[in-house]
Amino acid sequence: MLRLARRLLPRTAFRSVNWFSSAQPIVGSPLVDSLFTPNHPLIFVSAYTNVDILAHQPRGSNAKFGFYVYRLNPSSGGLSLIAVTNGIENPAFTRYHPSKNILYTATESIHENGIVATYSVDTQTGVMTELGQQDAGGASTCYLTVDKEEDAMLFVNYWDSTLGTFPLAEDGVPVDSVKLIETKFDSKDAVVKKRPPPKAGEQRKHSDNDPETAAERQTSAHAHSIVLDPVYGEVAFVPDLGQDCIHQYHFDSKTGSLSHRGKISADVTKDGPHGPRYIEFHKQIGVAYLINEMSCSVSVYRFDSEAIPRIIDGSEEHCLEQIQSISTVPAGFPSYNN
Repeated sequence: MLRLARRLLPRTAFRSVNWFSSAQPIVGSPLVDSLFTPNHPLIFVSAYTNVDILAHQPRGSNAKFGFYVYRLNPSSGGLSLIAVTNGIENPAFTRYHPSKNILYTATESIHENGIVATYSVDTQTGVMTELGQQDAGGASTCYLTVDKEEDAMLFVNYWDSTLGTFPLAEDGVPVDSVKLIETKFDSKDAVVKKRPPPKAGEQRKHSDNDPETAAERQTSAHAHSIVLDPVYGEVAFVPDLGQDCIHQYHFDSKTGSLSHRGKISADVTKDGPHGPRYIEFHKQIGVAYLINEMSCSVSVYRFDSEAIPRIIDGSEEHCLEQIQSISTVPAGFPSYNN
């Protein structure tokens, strides 16, 4: 979808794509109406509007708008731009509410705290109406998760590696009552030892994927996402690019608190750096997949759901057992060039 969007628009720094299937009628010209039916989904493309304040340096120029909303024809793959939204800087990760017509987005900057903005969406026109904003308490907010009961939002701030939660009101809007913790980190467990983390303002752009930049990125914790277990929804998995591991946290849905429950290696089959970034659980079988950004690989794990109650009760046992590692680049291709 992103590649399609790139071809339809000027060279712009796109960030993410989110899609929503609507049963509402659409409006437009007779030509558009003949190509796109009421059941065709909406595609939300978020775009960087200020690339100078990012942890990395994407290609392209600043986008004019933060969101571009398209109607997708699943048969042809065609996209029709039906709306744009401005007013928020660098919307990065986006998440649609599981059951409400609400879209959330997190802003990205290394100089100031991220914002979690909430929008309602007109499924006829694609127009987004802002419902509220909440301070995420840390820089470069990069991931949002709605809990199983739809009562809370969990989020990650990449740059200073903090995790947090917001309660959600009945209408789905986050309440200004953030609980924030730092990612579990011990300097003796750092991937790159005997090298102090860079001072503020002296960090390398993370898109420079050379060995020196890779080493700098692993002098401290860098949590990148937070995903709840698919059975109980009470154990949060947090890939940590800086420590080459997946943290386990108990998420208390009643209080919104997160308590550390041990960590799992990003890849036991070969040496790093790995740089784990995103984890996803299979929808039908007990398997999880971890994307390793720096080693250009996918680690595959067997998920032991029977361990979850024990972890909730305080155990630090691993409920993920690695069973496979797959490279995402051809053999012999240097990962730092990817």
